[in-house]
Amino acid sequence: DEDTTNLPYELQAALDTISRRKKARRNDDAICLVLRNAPEGRIRPYSDFTRPRRLAEERGRIHGGRAVARITRRGDPTSVRFARGFEPDFGRGVVEIAPSGSRLYGGAIDKYRIRSKNGQVQYMFVASPTHVWINPPQTFTTELTTYGLRALHVLADDEIFVPGYEYHYFDDDVDPPELCSQIPEGYAGEPSPNDSGRADASPWIEKMPVIREFRRKVVGPKRAH
Repeated sequence: DEDTTNLPYELQAALDTISRRKKARRNDDAICLVLRNAPEGRIRPYSDFTRPRRLAEERGRIHGGRAVARITRRGDPTSVRFARGFEPDFGRGVVEIAPSGSRLYGGAIDKYRIRSKNGQVQYMFVASPTHVWINPPQTFTTELTTYGLRALHVLADDEIFVPGYEYHYFDDDVDPPELCSQIPEGYAGEPSPNDSGRADASPWIEKMPVIREFRRKVVGPKRAH
């Protein structure tokens, strides 16, 4: 569940700006200051990650611990549905537009932080010259874990939050070669010109009603698709 590793959206724009002020420096020693080594084979997270999340949920879960966004028919991007009140508020809910950039996505990109209609959660929509996609929802709560992440998590189906390019390649280290893909089956587009291990996920993303609505009401026709 990789969205549990997302930093608070309120911080991402500032960190993005800082990271681009100077050329990045490699410092392998710094890795040990922010990452914890686990024994080989361990997958289960440590208690200092899980305990704050459990306590936050005991004080009150979002939407009763149910998913705020679901795909009602597996493998069908047109079937994305949001729980009542948890739909992105494209009319009055744009909280922030943060500029960024990405070589993978063709240059300048904008990140739109948009709250839900009931104000309980927020979404981040990313618009580049080549792609548009939506990132997983977060709360507006200010309680953070020692990892700098929000303690209270929001549930939603992962397939809704596929980025513009996602991993899709054949693993030659196994015999016979095996397809490794994080794009829903049947929806992988052309390989990225900048990363042969990733393919265009637009065939899936662009069929989602929430993306079509975002294009129509927020970014307009200027973004390619």
